[in-house]
Amino acid sequence: IKRNPLINYLLTLKTFILVCFGWIFFRANTLDDAFLIILKIFSINEYTLSQLSVYVIPVVKKTAYSMDFILSYFSIITLILLEFIFIHKISFLSLKFKYRAPIYISAIIVILILGAFEQNTFIYFQF
Repeated sequence: IKRNPLINYLLTLKTFILVCFGWIFFRANTLDDAFLIILKIFSINEYTLSQLSVYVIPVVKKTAYSMDFILSYFSIITLILLEFIFIHKISFLSLKFKYRAPIYISAIIVILILGAFEQNTFIYFQF
């Protein structure tokens, strides 16, 4: 079915939002916890602009750290580049190594920074 690209985008966005909210109910211990999480998502009085921290390392409680923003921007740029590659059907392996090497290095650094290397309990232990 050929649809308007805007309609496709809005339908995709709707599906994403529904799945995210579904995960809130799936992971919360009780319905009260789930509704509290949703309430916190839509509350705008948690952080103010004056609470933004210039430090990468947490110094004061209740601040939004610059590392969070750096990681967010990096993730958004990565997703935009991946979308460009998929839309234009560019084969990643056909790129020259000098263009692939920074991607490999970035991926390794992200895995080392964000990786969970400690032993955790199984995610579905509560079932």
